[in-house]
Amino acid sequence: NVLGKNFVMGFPDNYGSLESNIELHILLVSFNTESTQVKLSSKFLLSDGTTFGSIVQLQPGDYERVVVPSELEIIGSVKSYETILIESDYKISVYAIHLEDYTTDGYLAIPVENLGNQYVVAT
Repeated sequence: NVLGKNFVMGFPDNYGSLESNIELHILLVSFNTESTQVKLSSKFLLSDGTTFGSIVQLQPGDYERVVVPSELEIIGSVKSYETILIESDYKISVYAIHLEDYTTDGYLAIPVENLGNQYVVAT
């Protein structure tokens, strides 16, 4: 099942990445009949000394696109805090979209409850 309340996700670098004009997006989709609050957060310290965080209110059956700082792109195969925790009041679906010049990637995130004990972002 791809619907869940808790997700941990990352943005691995794209094949042939030129590290220019990077756009990272998260698409949050509600299939509920109730309004849903979604909290996004990261422990990674950005260059301005802050961390990424956002709270989104999804209306019933609606979706919202959240822009993620490009600094959260994971370069290479490394252990990293460049991940994003997503917590929701009700079950939602989460998609990652990674856009760069000449390359695009995306995936459907799997809820934490459907994962095992080890988390790996493959690049």
